[in-house]
Amino acid sequence: MWDLSTGRPVGGALAGHTAGVRAVSATVVDGRPVVVTGGEDGAVRVWDPTNGRLVGEPRVGRDGQVWAVTTVMIDGRPHAVTGGTRRTRGHWAGQVEMWDLTTHQQVGPQTAFPEPVHAVAVMPDGRLVVHFGREMAVLVRC
Repeated sequence: MWDLSTGRPVGGALAGHTAGVRAVSATVVDGRPVVVTGGEDGAVRVWDPTNGRLVGEPRVGRDGQVWAVTTVMIDGRPHAVTGGTRRTRGHWAGQVEMWDLTTHQQVGPQTAFPEPVHAVAVMPDGRLVVHFGREMAVLVRC
């Protein structure tokens, strides 16, 4: 991590992923900063950037990779939205998941896409933008 005001590194590396890290986002949980990472190992990890330690257990079990992470407040609670790949019927497809960062639980089901998900973003009005393959979709929260 780097302090953007000084251009100097702060703390050590966040070690824990078993393959490359593809996505990073940051937010605040219970008044403390956290960093959310997703990687080629299929894991989503939440870190305390002040000490470099994991917050809770990593979210693992996906048969694929995490390529995108964004954070958003929903009903006053911090959430992470992740996107990436999943293996299905002999080819790679995409999926999006949402995590409540306060409870460390997945919220709702995974949302499947026909191609790997490369990017996710949340618009100010709460709609989710997902880039998959060569397409983009805007999803409305129900």
